Amino acid sequence: DSYYALFPGVEETQLVPEPWSVILPPLYASLAVEPCVEATDPAVSGSDGSCDTRKWIAPNAGVFPDVSTEALRLSFAPGGDLARAFAARGEWVIHSVPSGVAQAFLTHAPGSVRVATPRLAR
Repeated sequence: DSYYALFPGVEETQLVPEPWSVILPPLYASLAVEPCVEATDPAVSGSDGSCDTRKWIAPNAGVFPDVSTEALRLSFAPGGDLARAFAARGEWVIHSVPSGVAQAFLTHAPGSVRVATPRLAR
């Protein structure tokens, strides 16, 4: 998505050179509290994923899904087991964010964002 291409330092080909790289931690810390990612609203998510209503939220208000395997990616898709489990807990699951963007938040603003894993769902 061209919107997420605007986030600096998310691809290896897009490394931010010194001295500009020092801006990444404060930038991502600031973005972590601004509505800049889309997430599924747990209040209106149907158990079958039929009411997949997405809203813009701050990354610290939701969870990035662990999509490290195909099985996890499917489980976090609307209507998937983990998507339903997190919706039942009232958690906003962030969707359609490239893995580089999620990793940039985890690297540059640690403690500001969370990754939704099967363990966290328990």
